[in-house]
Amino acid sequence: MKAFWCRNQIGNELVCEAGTTTQRRKFSCKEGIKRSVLAKSGKRAEAQSEVEQLVTLSKQRYVSPYNIALIYVALDQRNEAFEWLEKAYQQRDPLLIQLRVEPKWTTLRSDPRFQDLLRRIGFPS
Repeated sequence: MKAFWCRNQIGNELVCEAGTTTQRRKFSCKEGIKRSVLAKSGKRAEAQSEVEQLVTLSKQRYVSPYNIALIYVALDQRNEAFEWLEKAYQQRDPLLIQLRVEPKWTTLRSDPRFQDLLRRIGFPS
């Protein structure tokens, strides 16, 4: 059984679980947002270094691909953002529930890849 769900909200931190009843993982939306702010505030080199560290870390433990994509979009690296959004879709990252309304994705909304992803997730058109 494939599932997305969010259990509760604590302050600004959304604690989510994804997977089957026998395989769950918890994570926070904050890790991607903090690093995307670095890029938007002009600290691009620092944000680039952070995203590279997260990509490396993702090979050792779970790191939300949605959060990595969020940093890439803040760095204006569209292709990398789409690569990680696709990974988020394949891994059924529950943070994708924010994709249609989150303003940070505005620069990608006109791209056919974004519209295709929304359709595959099941958002109404």
